[in-house]
Amino acid sequence: MCLLLLFSCTQEKEEVFPNYEVKVFMRDDILNTKFLKGEKLDFGEFLEPRYIMVNEDYILVCENGLNDIFYVYDKEALTYVKSMGKDGFGPGEISRSNFLHKGLSKGDFWVYDNEGRTFNKFNLYNDTSKLAVNQIKQTDALASATNFVPITDSTFMAMAMDSEYKFLEYNWNGDLINTYGKWEHMSEESFSSFILFVVNQGKLIGSADRIFFGICGVQRDYIDILNRETGKVLSIRGPENIDPEFEIDNSRGFDYPLMKSDETHYRGLFFGKSSIFALYCGFTDKESIEKQESRIFEFDYNGNVRNEYILDYSILSFTVDEEEKMFYCVSFHEEDPNVVLFSYDE
Repeated sequence: MCLLLLFSCTQEKEEVFPNYEVKVFMRDDILNTKFLKGEKLDFGEFLEPRYIMVNEDYILVCENGLNDIFYVYDKEALTYVKSMGKDGFGPGEISRSNFLHKGLSKGDFWVYDNEGRTFNKFNLYNDTSKLAVNQIKQTDALASATNFVPITDSTFMAMAMDSEYKFLEYNWNGDLINTYGKWEHMSEESFSSFILFVVNQGKLIGSADRIFFGICGVQRDYIDILNRETGKVLSIRGPENIDPEFEIDNSRGFDYPLMKSDETHYRGLFFGKSSIFALYCGFTDKESIEKQESRIFEFDYNGNVRNEYILDYSILSFTVDEEEKMFYCVSFHEEDPNVVLFSYDE
């Protein structure tokens, strides 16, 4: 049986969920479109880059378990500096980098390793070892956590596949501190939280000041933005705003949604000082390779579209340097993937 997740109008949602606002935008609402030509670099140290971060004066690129995990480059000179992250399962070692988040202190960054089931903090200025400077084992209390962003040295925001809530605040012992937003916001139909989690799964991102947290949908074109200070969630829906179709399959012994489409929607999110940037695909993986095109939408913090940037490369991940007005990107599944730079200066 084919099932549809249905959107209700903003007014109805506001009445039922007073801390949840839905804002829809369509392609016709985009008034400012800019075409950007990328400069592809020739960094040769990595093989399959996945994530990218600008941290202090460095560009950090990571891949999964092919040699070392992280590769550090001088941002100004665009030259190789060093590698970090020893591949393995020993103390301080990691085998994968599932998500990459800037830390709270100078040079710090955090990664989650879902194979080793560890939360790991590294520091760019630690020249004595490739190992994590802090490694926290995932406890049974956090067994269902799939994403995380550190809030303080002792707390973090996460998502969990068995929770009715979208945003969950924990301490490192696994104690639940607070919850925000519910998955039921995503549908008028009655589905389990697990099914809604899978259909609406996305990447969890935090702002530098850890006031705002966002989920950008991979299989559905939405962005949910939590203001942690107010507890309110703004949901931006678009640019297609198409209800995703799926079937319920029980062959695994439990209900699991099988998506009808394998299109990827949002691949990343960045919280700037006055703008929110979102990397949008809208294609299948095969189409992404063929078309070599991506989009970055720029929103204000009220959810209004400011600009659409059309990039002449298919992009897997990105970050933003607002001072330089530069997008730092990783190109998607080419024979020679690499870092691509785009200037979005007015």
